[in-house]
Amino acid sequence: MLWFVDKKLIAEFLMPNFLRCKLLNVAFFAWPFFAASQTVPDSLERLLQVSMHDTVRLHCYFDIVMANLKPNIAKSLQFADSAAALCLRLKDERLIQLANYHQGVAWRFTGKYSNAMEHFGAYQVFCEAKKDKAGLANALLQMAFIRGMQGDKEMSLSTYQKALSINRELGNRKAEAEALSSMGEVFQGMNQHEKAAALRLEAVSILEALKDTVALGNAYNNLGNTYRHLKDYDKAEFYYQKDYELAKRTGDEFAMGYALHHLGRIFRLKKQYERAEQLLLESLAIRRKLGHNTEIVYSLNGLAQMYNDQKRHREVLGLAKEALELCRSENIRSQEVNVLSLLSEANYGLGEYKEAIDLYLRRTELRDSLMDVETTNQMAEMDARYQASEKDKALKISELEIGQRKRQLGWLVALALSLAALVVAVFFGFKNRMKAKQRIAEQQDALRQQEIRQLEQANQLTALSAMLEGQEQERSRIATDLHDSLGGLLASIKSHFNATKQPGQPSVIFEKTNAMLDGAATEVRRISHNMMPLALALSGLKGALEDVAQDLEKQGLSCQIELIRLDELPLEPVRSVMVYRIVQELTHNAVKHAQASHLLLQVIRHENQLTLLIEDDGKGFDVEAARQKKGLGLSSVESRVRYLKGEIEWDSVLGEGTTVSISIPL
Repeated sequence: MLWFVDKKLIAEFLMPNFLRCKLLNVAFFAWPFFAASQTVPDSLERLLQVSMHDTVRLHCYFDIVMANLKPNIAKSLQFADSAAALCLRLKDERLIQLANYHQGVAWRFTGKYSNAMEHFGAYQVFCEAKKDKAGLANALLQMAFIRGMQGDKEMSLSTYQKALSINRELGNRKAEAEALSSMGEVFQGMNQHEKAAALRLEAVSILEALKDTVALGNAYNNLGNTYRHLKDYDKAEFYYQKDYELAKRTGDEFAMGYALHHLGRIFRLKKQYERAEQLLLESLAIRRKLGHNTEIVYSLNGLAQMYNDQKRHREVLGLAKEALELCRSENIRSQEVNVLSLLSEANYGLGEYKEAIDLYLRRTELRDSLMDVETTNQMAEMDARYQASEKDKALKISELEIGQRKRQLGWLVALALSLAALVVAVFFGFKNRMKAKQRIAEQQDALRQQEIRQLEQANQLTALSAMLEGQEQERSRIATDLHDSLGGLLASIKSHFNATKQPGQPSVIFEKTNAMLDGAATEVRRISHNMMPLALALSGLKGALEDVAQDLEKQGLSCQIELIRLDELPLEPVRSVMVYRIVQELTHNAVKHAQASHLLLQVIRHENQLTLLIEDDGKGFDVEAARQKKGLGLSSVESRVRYLKGEIEWDSVLGEGTTVSISIPL
C-alpha cells in the first residue's frame, strides 16, 4: 500500500531558507500506523495557529494530509486544498506540483480515482520535464496502484515495473521493496499467489537488511496474507508471528491487534479453535482499549465466525448483535452484510426459522443495495475515464495538427533553401502520416475484434438457450412415448400373458413373470415422471417440488421442505421446468453421491427474485476439483442457472455437508 512521497523530496522542494524544523521525519512506511493516532495531527494543527512562516505552514499542511488519510479523509482533502492555495500564492512551480501530488493521494483514498489520476498525471509530466527521477518513481507507484484498483492489472504491473527500475537505478532500497510488495498485491488479485509470494519474500529480504521495523512489520503481514491465500497456514502463521513480535518489541499496539487477529484466523482455519479463541480475544481487547470501532467490528466478526464453525449459536448471537450496533453507528455497510449473515445462521441453528429468514432477506437487500451503489460508482468512474480519454485524444489531435503545421512551414523554408531539403522533409512527413494511419488501423481492428467477441458471447447464450429448450422438448417427447406407447404395450403384454395361464399349471414361474411385468411398467412410469413430471403440469412448481420431497422420503432421506410465497403468481413454464431440473439434479446428487441422511430444501419468492437453498449433511466434496473434472452434474446446474441469468454459490466442506444457494431474477 502506498501512502506518501518521501520526506526528503519535501525538503528538496521547499525553499533554501527553510527553518529545518524536525517536525515529522517519519519514514516511508510509518504512515499506516501513524494515521491510527490523532496526537501528532492535533499538535500540527496547534502549531499552524501560532506559526507565520509559510514554509513551516506548508510542511504542516502536507503532514496533516498524510496523517488523516484513514481517520478523517475529509480533513485530509481540506488541508490538501489549503496547501495548493498556499503554493499558488507563493508562485513556486515545484511546490505547486508537490501540492498536486498530495491532492492526488487524498483523492485516491476517497476512491475518486479519476480525480487522483489527474493530479498524479500533472505531477508525472512535471517530474519528467525536470528529470526528477525520485518524484517520477513516486508518481508511477501511485498511478500503478490506481490502475490495479480500476481492474487494469497488466497496465498496473507495467507501471510498477517502471517505478521499480527507477528506484533500483537510484539505489532507493526502501521504495524498491514497496514496489515489489505492491506488485505482489496485483498478482494476488490475479490469483497468481506463487508469484506474489516470491515478490514479497524479496521485499522482506530487503527490509530485513535495512532493519526498517515499521516497514518490515507491514511486509511480514503482507507475506502472511499471501501464504494464507496459498493455504500454506504454517508459513502464514510464521510471518504473522514475526509481525506480532516486531510490533510488541516496538510497543505498537495498533499493529499488535492486527497481527493477533490474523493469527487467530490462521488457527481457526487449522481448526485449532481453543488457540484461535485466545488470540482473537487478545486482539479484541487491544482494539477495545484503543477505541478503534472499525477494527473492533472485524474482531467481533472473526470470533463470531469461529463460534459459528463450532455451532455455538448463542455466543454468535451476542457478538453479532454488538457488531451490528457498531456497524450502524459507524456506517460500516460492507461488514453489516457479514454480520446479518452470521445472525441469520445463528437463529437458524437455534430453530428460530422465521427470524433467520427475515435476517437473510435483510442481508440480501443490503447486499443488493451496496452492489447498486458500487455499480453506480463504477459507471461514474468509467464515465470520468472516458471523458479524460476523450480529452487526451483531442489534445493529441491538436498536437498532431500543430506538428503538421510546423512541418509544412519547414517544407516551405526547405524549398527556398534547396530541392534536396524538400525531398527529405516530404519523405519524413509521409513516413509520419503512414505511422498515424497504421495506428488508426490498429485501433479500428481492436474495435472490430471487440465487436466480434461480443457477438460470439451473444451467440453462445443463444445456443445455450436453444440447447436447454431442445432438451426439455426431447424429454417431453420421450416421456410421452414411454407413457403412451411402451406403457400401453406392457399393459397389453400383461393382459395377454394372464390369458395364457392354464388351470393346474405351476404358478411360481407365472407369478414371477407377472411381477417382473409389473416392475417394468412401474419403472417406465417412474422414468416418464422424472423426464416430465405430471405434477409440474397439473399442480405447478410447488406441487412438483413436494413430489420430489416425497420421493426422497421413500428413498430413506429425511427431507425438510419450505416453499414460501411460491404459489402467489405462477412462473413461466420454461422457468418452472428449469427450476425443477435444478432441484432434481441437486437432490439426486445428495442421495447418490453425498450419502446424506437429511436434506433441507427452501424455495423463497421475494418481490422480483426467487431464492433456492439446498443443504445436506452428506460427506461434502471439493468444488474446484469437481469443476476441473467437468462433471455433468455441476455443469448442468450451472448452465441452467446461467440460462436463467441467476447466480449460484457452492459451499461444501468435506465430512460436513454441502450448501447450494441460488438467486434467480424474475
